[in-house]
Amino acid sequence: MRYGAAVIGRIVGYAAVMFGASAFTGFLNFLISVTGMVGRSKATYGEYMTYVMVYSTAQSFFMYGINGVVQKLAAGKDYERQVFCALAFRGFLALFLVTTGLGLAVGVAWSPNIGLGIAGISLIVMNTWSRYLVRTKLDARAEALLLGVPSISTALLQVLFVVLIPFEHGLIYGDFLAMVIAAVLGLVWLPRIAGLSFSELWSLTMPAE
Repeated sequence: MRYGAAVIGRIVGYAAVMFGASAFTGFLNFLISVTGMVGRSKATYGEYMTYVMVYSTAQSFFMYGINGVVQKLAAGKDYERQVFCALAFRGFLALFLVTTGLGLAVGVAWSPNIGLGIAGISLIVMNTWSRYLVRTKLDARAEALLLGVPSISTALLQVLFVVLIPFEHGLIYGDFLAMVIAAVLGLVWLPRIAGLSFSELWSLTMPAE
């Protein structure tokens, strides 16, 4: 009975923390959108939304369905969690090389803003994968940190580039730098989630099945 109450209490606490974090980040995103619509021309804001659409659309390919698999196979299981952390680490490195290279090519040959959108795919994916893996430990504070820091960084950097240093495409620059922060945070958190070093994650033997 006590165990059941403790589990329910932990679930409710987790839900409360994540609701607060999601509501806060959602409000920040709303303020950012309003700032962009008011402070920039329709053409500039349209370019920003196109940039966001590029990485938002592409990232879904690397996210949808993954959370369910991770929660089903790794929740409460240390070795399985380590395997998924190793996969996330290696997958991010590969995706980073591909999207960065493609982003540079597109940026030089066509549109720098679209190139940044492509380069940002691996960055946002890394942070999301880390949040999925933290969720297997029901660590609400860590997940809220991984969710909240990028949103706060986005708001502060976009205000910096739009208001204080009025770059025409400040919304894009601020958002991209915030994604870099999000990716670094997610990457640094992987060893904490797995309880292994980066070298151990890299050398971890994958199960045959």
